[in-house]
Amino acid sequence: MIDNNPSHTTSDMYARFAQVYKKNDILMTEGEESDDSIYLLLEGSVGIFRKIDGRDVLIDCIDAVNFFGEFEAINGGKRLSTVKVLTETLSTYKFLRSDLQTIIQNKEWVEMLLIRLSKDLMSFANRYVVDEASISRLLDEKDETNKKLAELFLLINQVLNNIIISETLPIQSREPLIALIGMIKNYLACKLPEINNLIENTGTPDFRHLYKENLIPEKIATNLTKYY
Repeated sequence: MIDNNPSHTTSDMYARFAQVYKKNDILMTEGEESDDSIYLLLEGSVGIFRKIDGRDVLIDCIDAVNFFGEFEAINGGKRLSTVKVLTETLSTYKFLRSDLQTIIQNKEWVEMLLIRLSKDLMSFANRYVVDEASISRLLDEKDETNKKLAELFLLINQVLNNIIISETLPIQSREPLIALIGMIKNYLACKLPEINNLIENTGTPDFRHLYKENLIPEKIATNLTKYY
């Protein structure tokens, strides 16, 4: 049975593990190397914070009696979150990974620790699913953006070609436009290889959908398409 009375924490067999904190104390910081400490919260509450868009955002609260800091202490690595004291005072036992033998001798603590670890694993699984979904969505958005950019460059290229072959354009005025087309192609090949690859592997483009999206006049869309 855990004694939640902080006045007793220094007189029992776990006195050497006893720690007392005050409100707003930081017990661990996101990104710092773990010192292998595992906390058993005896009295009070802590907030779990993570950096989101540069701000510390409260994502969870842990109340006594419970463990925290167990995942990184057991697995090693950097702290995954910042832990701050929310109550006026906080009483804990602070164990190290080398003290696990002390923890597992207490059946109640083992049960609590296993529950915490199972929740950690579930949280990581959920975050993985969310991250995978986010990555997939971002990749889809990137592919769609690349397709639109490839289409834009094709459109620019075709407009320039149409101007070049125009009978009304003086011959001496064609050379700068031809040079511009060459510069665009070189830029795509060197700086935007993914888009360049899309352009090279694009079949006969149909610009008429741009008219349907009210991006260019219908006559221009039809004229550009028929030149391919």
